[in-house]
Amino acid sequence: MLEIVRQQMICIIAPRWSDPMDFSESGSLYPALQALFGDVEVVQFASIALLPARADSQDQRPSLMLELAIEEGIDPRDMLYRLINHPSGAMWSLYSSYWSGGGPDFESERNGQLLKRLMEWLSIAEGGFVGARDRTARQIKIEQELLKWTRDEARALKVTNQYGADRTSFALALARRACQDPRFEWAFEPAPRAYWRGNGASISAKIGYVLVVFGFWLTAVWLVGALPRGLIGIYTFLFDAPHTAVQSVIDVVSSVSCRVLGVSIRGVLALIALGFLWWLFLVALPALAAPWRRWLDSVLRELELPGFLGALLNR
Repeated sequence: MLEIVRQQMICIIAPRWSDPMDFSESGSLYPALQALFGDVEVVQFASIALLPARADSQDQRPSLMLELAIEEGIDPRDMLYRLINHPSGAMWSLYSSYWSGGGPDFESERNGQLLKRLMEWLSIAEGGFVGARDRTARQIKIEQELLKWTRDEARALKVTNQYGADRTSFALALARRACQDPRFEWAFEPAPRAYWRGNGASISAKIGYVLVVFGFWLTAVWLVGALPRGLIGIYTFLFDAPHTAVQSVIDVVSSVSCRVLGVSIRGVLALIALGFLWWLFLVALPALAAPWRRWLDSVLRELELPGFLGALLNR
């Protein structure tokens, strides 16, 4: 799961940048990249910046950083392939200065060399991605349109001073206007969530998934010990008893397999017992017994006091 989250944020750092390119909104590159990222429809966020040269750099040239937040389930190499092979050629325009003489004549060869070079400069996030994990680029775009519309409408209502300091009436007026606009009918439905994090998978499906994975683990551990014993039995039946050293190794593997099976089963049973106790003392008893609920609330309030942690540390 962590690997999936990390792959959402990819970064390309091109060293020794020397192209005097205009990255401002008035330049030609900004609208080209904006159109490119909008056309591929899976880029949630993009930023580009020049990083200062390293202290040990001989020529003191800066590095160009391109950072992208992309949708889940897309491999970084596939993402680069989409961007580089886009008909606009915006990525080649950005990095063409690394090839003297304009690069290869054939577009396919040029894109292949660019993909290889960018893969060398590519890195994914070292930590978890923080953002709209379950949002698509299209949804983020329409939510941004709603935000801009709300700001414009709010400014227009403030000019009329119709509601004065009544913030509730002001918010309800904005909500009514948004509900009457057919462009925002999508906002009446809950935002989509991933199958396992949202309501797509029921509690039984999630528990079943965990049980199936645990069952595969137990089966694999059992096979590690059972298969060598079965092979030794077949060998002994057909030929003769194997060497004592081989038999000793098989006995060790079988013993370790049995121990791992026992530890796995006991560990799961312990987790089930802890889960039951958590449900019993923190969910069931507070709902059934008012004294227990009041005592639990008082304990939680004490734990939230700032002096509680200090008192523990000073002991």
